[in-house]
Amino acid sequence: LAVVVFIVIMNISGVFKILIFLLAVVVFIVIMNTLVASVMERTGEIGTIRALGGNRSFIRKLIFAETSCIVIIASLAGIVLALIASGIINASNIVFTNENVKLFMGGGSFKISPTFTSMISSFVSIFIGASLANLYPVSFALKISPLMAMNQES
Repeated sequence: LAVVVFIVIMNISGVFKILIFLLAVVVFIVIMNTLVASVMERTGEIGTIRALGGNRSFIRKLIFAETSCIVIIASLAGIVLALIASGIINASNIVFTNENVKLFMGGGSFKISPTFTSMISSFVSIFIGASLANLYPVSFALKISPLMAMNQES
């Protein structure tokens, strides 16, 4: 019986990992689309910076700095909200009485214990993913010429 339970739990764990991966892919696509829209809205500004002598590396650093600030602020806010939510859930003292649920959950009570390692690994993976999602919008921004920006403004 213990072997069967272990196999079932491992299968469920694998399904959750696949679902989290798919969710991450969708989130990174949304981030990339948002950055592309942001770059398109600022075509005139980017063209003006290029006309004033801003080179491609400056534009690249500018967009990367903006993305980094957003990712850092959003990640820290997410960590704080997750800690608050886990505190509320732990304070609720959720207890399971059904034996099958106890077996599945590994005990009679439900507690969330976030670790420093999980928070840091989440932060790093989000930062890396956002940096990768940043590549296409940056390449789009680097194609903007001052002439193209002036034509769009008129």
